[in-house]
Amino acid sequence: MSGAIQSQDITIAPGASQIVQIGGQVVDFISSGSAFDVIEIRPDFMQGSATLKQGQGFDFGALFTQLLVINHGATAITGTLVISTSGFRNFRISGDVNVLDGGKSRSLNNSAFMASAFVGPVAAQFSRVQLWNPAGSGTLGAVRHAAG
Repeated sequence: MSGAIQSQDITIAPGASQIVQIGGQVVDFISSGSAFDVIEIRPDFMQGSATLKQGQGFDFGALFTQLLVINHGATAITGTLVISTSGFRNFRISGDVNVLDGGKSRSLNNSAFMASAFVGPVAAQFSRVQLWNPAGSGTLGAVRHAAG
């Protein structure tokens, strides 16, 4: 069993468990239907266990012959485990990471505006800001500033 790496698909209902008949030392929870899935792994049905989220793994430090995988969550888990005897680790992030900046996108497509108005401490001067949205313009508005 030296250096063996095996993959095992799991499908576990809420509150249920699954027995995995693969021996090893290291378990990685590499994929799942949801980023919020959490499993409990018990090697050889022993009391010592590890709780893993998708993308996490655990080296039990000793060989086991089988695993009990438990879903304590409220939704079903469909995922994949990778079980190995030593050395295998999976820290890969799959998918795309996107940062959505709604304010910037609204500014770039001319649907958001900002204005400021200032009048110095001079008598008889007033500041006004007008948000103008002509009918059928397709934009949320335009800003006009007048000091008078």
